[in-house]
Amino acid sequence: LAKALLAKLQTAGIKPVAECDNSSIIVSRQGGGDVDYMFAVNATWDDQAGTNVAQWLAIKAAKAAIAFPADGRTCYDAVRGGAVAELKGDRGRFSFGPGEMRVVARTARPIGGVQVRTPAILRDYTLSREPIRVSLAAAVVDNRNVVLSGSIPLQIRVIDPTGAVRYELSRATDMGECRLTLPLAANDPAGQWRVEVEELLSNTKGSGTFAYAPAPQCGAIAGASPRAVFRPTDADAWKR
Repeated sequence: LAKALLAKLQTAGIKPVAECDNSSIIVSRQGGGDVDYMFAVNATWDDQAGTNVAQWLAIKAAKAAIAFPADGRTCYDAVRGGAVAELKGDRGRFSFGPGEMRVVARTARPIGGVQVRTPAILRDYTLSREPIRVSLAAAVVDNRNVVLSGSIPLQIRVIDPTGAVRYELSRATDMGECRLTLPLAANDPAGQWRVEVEELLSNTKGSGTFAYAPAPQCGAIAGASPRAVFRPTDADAWKR
């Protein structure tokens, strides 16, 4: 059946997402825009596992030569970060553990870095939740400072003026950009805060700063967390 399908696909001009010399390595592609992800999963059956029912589910280690399309894209190791050690150009020989998955990210152009927009402080004391927030945005660009449209994993850290990490988050870009809003406390330390963003494909970083000064007073009670309810008659009860 596989041979018959291969002949039909070749006749129709439909090429595989990648060439692999081991039919037990399942290769698939996801993504879009400027970033594609190639997933290679080892499903090699272990025919020496035994004679019980478990043998039909046993998987063993395997090796495979995989060739990705020679379309000029840059390859990154999406699990470990950095270049794919096994690849020479678009081809390489991979060693898989039982059931192991390797993920290769392929970008239309080499990653050049991370651009962090100037954060903005938002204050609205009429809100019952999160009246003080900081709005953040970052974009991953290529080696010509053009945004790479697609999904790229990020590690985001927000550090207060004392050096303490206030937030540490894992996010991903959407169409090349990541936007998020984080709450700040009214008694957070005043001074210069820093935002650090690292993209996890080529491990480049970008940073930005913003100044925060807590309001000295606020006429609204929005954002306050009620702790107890006091009734006028309670005072008399306490006296007794």
